[in-house]
Amino acid sequence: MPRLRLNLYAAVPSANGLEVRQFSVLQGSKGAGMGLILVQLAIASIFVLNTMVASVFERTKEIGIFSAIGLAPNHIAMLFFAESLVYGVLGAVIGYMAAQATAKVIVATGALPGLTLNFSSTSAVMSAGLVMGVVLLSTIYPARKASQIAAPAMNEKVFETEPEGDDWNLPLPFSIGAEEAAPLMEFLGEWLRAYEEYTIGSFVTADTVTRREGEDSVVEATAWLAPYDLGVSQTLVLTASPSTVPAVYKLDLTLHRLSGDQDNWPIVNQRFLGDLRRQFLTWRTLESAEREKYRSAVISVGQTSS
Repeated sequence: MPRLRLNLYAAVPSANGLEVRQFSVLQGSKGAGMGLILVQLAIASIFVLNTMVASVFERTKEIGIFSAIGLAPNHIAMLFFAESLVYGVLGAVIGYMAAQATAKVIVATGALPGLTLNFSSTSAVMSAGLVMGVVLLSTIYPARKASQIAAPAMNEKVFETEPEGDDWNLPLPFSIGAEEAAPLMEFLGEWLRAYEEYTIGSFVTADTVTRREGEDSVVEATAWLAPYDLGVSQTLVLTASPSTVPAVYKLDLTLHRLSGDQDNWPIVNQRFLGDLRRQFLTWRTLESAEREKYRSAVISVGQTSS
């Protein structure tokens, strides 16, 4: 009964003869030692957190390579979650095997008389789930740090240039192949047009135009930046032009302040620049069929212009 946690029905002598009674160990059982378990879980989570944080900072160069080949920050974070999940599964399996071996030794030697160990399927699954849950929770912070390392443009220090009066020229830390320059500009133009006539979001746009100037592809728009009570508005010109490397295009963003306080203008632009960077990452994650749609749009526009 203590081992299997099953009910037992037995005929018991009484004044009226035999009576059927139920005996249950569950009604007389109690739990203790939860405090010790919580302390052990806290220690384990600290060890896992320390291990994963060290792994993130040791792999800074690898994270940069992953980002360069097109992985989004969320994808890189999921790589560390997958690694921690492997640790959790291995820890649960090895721990279960070690517990079984220890139980065999205790029973064979009689080292702890009166101790009944329960290794039912329910308790094993609950223990494994608890271990993996602690490991995954301890990986949230390291995975977030990995995603931040993979998204350096979210840090304002990446944009080293400063506004000069009402103009701000920003060479963007991105490059793209010559065949994808025009489709990318068409994709960004569609993204900016989606914010026209709406005041929900970090900015509002108007008069978005996509055009070609020789080998350059250009997107122009007028934008009002949140918080709108500051009254900050600007024109933006995003240009994809050939770089010094053959078949590689560079990206330059030119902003011109139309209204609003000059001191607030660079501050509120940080959020807009972060949104713009996420669109570049989104473009890299698009399937070939989705990119072909924008490439076809560029070809049709070119034929219409001709």
